[in-house]
Amino acid sequence: MGRVLGRYNQFKRAVDNVKKGNWSDEEFHEFLFNIYETLSAKANEMREIIETENYSEYAEEEVECGLAGLELFEAGMQEMSYFLEDGETFHLDEGLAHIWEGNEKINEAMRINREKREDLDVQMMM
Repeated sequence: MGRVLGRYNQFKRAVDNVKKGNWSDEEFHEFLFNIYETLSAKANEMREIIETENYSEYAEEEVECGLAGLELFEAGMQEMSYFLEDGETFHLDEGLAHIWEGNEKINEAMRINREKREDLDVQMMM
């Protein structure tokens, strides 16, 4: 399984739409609000699973990597929201850079997860 880029691509398209003047500030605000709500719910769900299942005990590296990715996504969305305050496009670029880094961390966490599952499958077959 390759890298997952779906969410990053959503942000990239949104930034492109804003920079090209295809989206108004209100449309960008609505995008950020809606995606923040969606991603916050998913992040909270993941954090709850990690906590209730004590998942960190089994997969510390995966959890650290995944949580770092979530934090970078959140930082990226926050940075992008500053564009709506002052209109400076560097906030969009900086936010997108955080989201890229976060996406890479989440992809790494998924890779670690798959690797551990494959190792477990091999051990079960021996």
